[in-house]
Amino acid sequence: MQTETTPRESFWDAASDVLIAMDFIDVLDGIVGGFRYAHWRRAWQRRGALGIVAEFFSTLLERNSVEIRFARGTHWRGIDVERLLYRYHIPIWGRWCERNELMFRVKKSQARFAEYILLRCGVPLTRSRYYPNFLEWRAARNAPRVWTRRFWRSGNLLDRALQLVGLG
Repeated sequence: MQTETTPRESFWDAASDVLIAMDFIDVLDGIVGGFRYAHWRRAWQRRGALGIVAEFFSTLLERNSVEIRFARGTHWRGIDVERLLYRYHIPIWGRWCERNELMFRVKKSQARFAEYILLRCGVPLTRSRYYPNFLEWRAARNAPRVWTRRFWRSGNLLDRALQLVGLG
C-alpha cells in the first residue's frame, strides 16, 4: 500500500519566505498605497466631510481595494504583471507573496478590468473574482490564448494604411 507524501520544502524556499516576511518596505507600501489611491475627491463631492471619514475607514479596512493573486513559479514575474497593468494606468500596491502565490492590491473600481487584462494575457490567476469561468469560456470558443501584437504600434502611417486594406 502506497501512501501519498507531500514534497518537502527546500531550505531555500523556507529562507526566502523568512526574508519576504521581513520586508517592511512592501508592508509600508501597502499601507500608504491604500491611502494614496483612495477616492478622496469623489468622497468629498458625494458626502462632504462625512464622505472623507467614510473613505478613510474603508481604506483602513481595505474595503475600497481588491486583492489579486496569481501563481508563483511560472514565467510571469511580479514585475511583468505590474508593467502590464501599468500600461493600462492601473496602479498596484501592497505586493506580497506566500508559498505558491504572489499578490497585490488594485482599486476596487479597476479590479474587474485588471483581472480581465491578466486573464486575456495568460497570467495564471489562482482566484478569479469577476470571471470564474473565463478559462473554460476561452477553450470552448477557441479564442486566442494571448494578445500577441498591437496593431497601431507597428510601422509608420503608410504601413498601417496598407494593413487596413489588406495589402500589408
